[in-house]
Amino acid sequence: MCLALVSCGTDNGRSADTIIINYNDTTVMTEGSIKGVSVSATAGVVSVSSTASGVNYVLRGQTKNGSLVIESAKKMTLTLDGINLRSVGSPAVKIMSAQGVVLNVAKETGANIADGVRPAEVAKGEKKTFSAIYSTGDVELVGGGDLTLQGNVRYALASRGSISFDGSGSFSAVSDSADAVYARNNVIINSGSLVAMSGGVASKALRAKSNIMISGGNVSLKATGAPQAKKKDAEDYKCSSAMCADNGIVISGGDIKLFAEADGAKCIKTDGDIIMTAGNLQAESLGTSENGSAKGLKADGNVNVEGGKIAVVSHSSEGIESKKVMTISGGQLVVEAYDDAINSGNNLNVLGSVIFARSVTNDALDSNGNLNISDGKIFAIGSQLPECGLDANEEEGFRLYITGGEVWALGGNSSLPARTTNSQPVLIIDKMQQSDVSVADSVAMQIGRFVLSDMPEWQLPAEEHQDFFTGEMPTYTYLYSSGKLQDGATYSVSIADMETVSKTAQIAPEPDLLHMMPPPGMWTEGDSMHMRPPHPMIPNPNFEGKKGKKSKNGMIPPPQFGGQAQQPMAVQQQ
Repeated sequence: MCLALVSCGTDNGRSADTIIINYNDTTVMTEGSIKGVSVSATAGVVSVSSTASGVNYVLRGQTKNGSLVIESAKKMTLTLDGINLRSVGSPAVKIMSAQGVVLNVAKETGANIADGVRPAEVAKGEKKTFSAIYSTGDVELVGGGDLTLQGNVRYALASRGSISFDGSGSFSAVSDSADAVYARNNVIINSGSLVAMSGGVASKALRAKSNIMISGGNVSLKATGAPQAKKKDAEDYKCSSAMCADNGIVISGGDIKLFAEADGAKCIKTDGDIIMTAGNLQAESLGTSENGSAKGLKADGNVNVEGGKIAVVSHSSEGIESKKVMTISGGQLVVEAYDDAINSGNNLNVLGSVIFARSVTNDALDSNGNLNISDGKIFAIGSQLPECGLDANEEEGFRLYITGGEVWALGGNSSLPARTTNSQPVLIIDKMQQSDVSVADSVAMQIGRFVLSDMPEWQLPAEEHQDFFTGEMPTYTYLYSSGKLQDGATYSVSIADMETVSKTAQIAPEPDLLHMMPPPGMWTEGDSMHMRPPHPMIPNPNFEGKKGKKSKNGMIPPPQFGGQAQQPMAVQQQ
């Protein structure tokens, strides 16, 4: 049955019987009669009980003290057509259907929905239902209109099932008390625009108890909630995050911007894996790390980057961390962090990618297993001694393996490549002091007439402090590896105004024991081992670390690929 005032279809072409619910402050008018559907309204509070399938409920009008509860055994469509609804003492819209709801936002009118003040007494089990929109089943957002949800008591949008975004409009969800968008199952984003912000203690802007899967659309998430001490351990804290999934996160498209601005807050947190195959991801963690680690991206499982572009800035902790294996086989990554830029709890495998990684106080690429590089272009800048540009867990018997790609690494120290049947030669230039290259000078690599066209401009750290252990100015180790080098060949190397030196490319170079120091805490003198004072954590003055420093658009501009640096490093075979 069709009514004169309502189309038989919805924005996405669905066909359904229709009931109109029109709010006018505390007065509610309804239109339409469908077998199996009962509608009652009292002072702005509307209750619907239905056994019919395929019903389209259309909400219109406005009220500051109203609500809607629909109980149905069948799937339904809820069309938001210019509704401006605010509840007091209850969820604004509550859908009680295990079969779920299609939430259609009318293109011409959109909708604004908010819940109100929680009553003094709340029945057991009702607390978690307080939301602008709450559903016991799946929620599928469609249509081309703009929807704004405000969760004043708890969530902005919550589902005991999955939530999918399939429309072309703009969806905004804000909660100052809990997660902005919460799904007990999956969150799936295919299209449209999503902006979600959470400010509650240890809250998440986007939360899925299962998986988050993004294949398209524009996503902007921000978390600002303070950390919360755990009940069983007051010294351990739960922290906020912009995006959080218990099982895993898969990104295969879309433009994603993430911001975390609280102590210990993370841009991405998952107990499972992070997989990215395409799309653009920008993440900035601005919080301190006093009661938690404010990281950019953290996975308790594996991290696999197969494509796409990733830019991460972390002001007080690591940039990207995997507690298990990290594999980077494609895409572009730009990571700048106060602590390790890229860190893996097990092997770190670079199979092909363009990577720019810089740490202010620690390692650029840090693997707690083997560090395997077989392809790609890698620019890794670590801090001064004992930190590394490339750091494999040699203390536990693991090694750095370079079998392909082009690698530029700078740090106070470096792991040394191990010899294999297909190892690639490396050049190592050590004992470079800050005085050798001024802060204004950039460094580029040139071999004969070949100049890398997409090398970003970068600088030696401008630290003026003396080394805590030696009392001397900091020195740096520069490692370069390329298939263009020949094992055993000697090359002339110059960096900016440094004196030209001769270096021999080797597959497995011997360490310089005067410079290649043992792990922090120990040092060698003959056959004896001595305790070594800890190296001070000296931040770079150009990167404010824990204080936070961002540009007008909220992101520290990453290095630009494509430009040739002003002062080249010339490497010529003799």
